[in-house]
Amino acid sequence: MHKKSLYAGLLALSTFSAGPAFAATLVDFTFDGPISGFANPGNDATVAPAINGLTFSPWSVRDGAVVTTLLGRGSALAIGANSFDASGTPGNQFSFKITLSAGKSLSLAGYSFDEQASRVGGGNGAGPNQWNMFINNVSVLTAAENLAGGASTSRGSYATRAGDLTAFSGLSGVVNVRISAAGGELPSSTWRIDNFKLTGTVVPVPASLPLLVGALGLLGVARRRRG
Repeated sequence: MHKKSLYAGLLALSTFSAGPAFAATLVDFTFDGPISGFANPGNDATVAPAINGLTFSPWSVRDGAVVTTLLGRGSALAIGANSFDASGTPGNQFSFKITLSAGKSLSLAGYSFDEQASRVGGGNGAGPNQWNMFINNVSVLTAAENLAGGASTSRGSYATRAGDLTAFSGLSGVVNVRISAAGGELPSSTWRIDNFKLTGTVVPVPASLPLLVGALGLLGVARRRRG
């Protein structure tokens, strides 16, 4: 068989083994459960029933503790914290972890969440004016987005933030998600997030992948010997 035909066949085999995948809601945290629910996000999160191989750690903050708080919409609850002032580098942050079972691969599609900073002139001081999200320590926002769309303009009211995550594909093992914010007026300045949602796909790692890698390696050795 011609080498090009073998390459094409192996690539087609690996693609077929993975099968088609369509983005779905991976998890939707409403934070409306009791505070004990945060120790077990399964009590508080809606996870698509067709998706398996994912587990989630509790939400936490770097400075202080996660608290339940109103988001300015009736009785709806959010998670909140303070210490988002400018002295922090890059400011306080919310975080949680996604753990994939062995043989699973995660490709993200998008995110959305509601956020609210403490209001100007309030007792806690104006909340942060900048936020950023990171997947495995890689920024989700570009520099331009962080200056424009990333700004927390919802001081005293809430706004919905959403964006694309298709650059984050083929993730495995433990995936770290964190949302940082800074620029608050005082150490007591607060920030809240709610209805945090991730969309994407979870697929089995193709069983043919090790075979594909090995075959391509052998072809490379053969070409070098002939050369």
